[in-house]
Amino acid sequence: MISNLFSSFKDTDTSALRDLREWRTRVLNGILRIIFVLWMFALVGGINNVLQAYRSEGHLYENPVMTAGAVILFYLAATMILAFITFNKNIKFKLRAILLLFVFYALGTIGMALSSFSGDGRIFFFALIILTAVFFDLRYSVTATIFTFLTLVVIGWLQV
Repeated sequence: MISNLFSSFKDTDTSALRDLREWRTRVLNGILRIIFVLWMFALVGGINNVLQAYRSEGHLYENPVMTAGAVILFYLAATMILAFITFNKNIKFKLRAILLLFVFYALGTIGMALSSFSGDGRIFFFALIILTAVFFDLRYSVTATIFTFLTLVVIGWLQV
């Protein structure tokens, strides 16, 4: 009787796993398309924001031109990664999802480092955790949550 209870946990329905993989792939494709279109508008606004912020707040940085250039270069690199994984369907699902999550983590880290909780870094971290849960299993989601928490602790410690 007890062996029957646990046997359902051992059996894996290959059609259900295939359906889950197909669903995750469709979700990833849709999210990438939407994010890429929205990112183009955000890129223009972000570059404009960087230029305005470093003109008015340049005295807060040792080398404001270098800092602004590095942030703009980072935004352009994130755009290139997003374009690559959005339009190149030959890349495996896992790599595409990991690269998208990496972009969210990097944007969140830069956002938190530059503007703390007043910026959009926390939104990228939240999206990272949610999308990790959608694209992968619980183990990856918990790891992303812990890693994000540790990043927030380190950034908070550096800013105090």
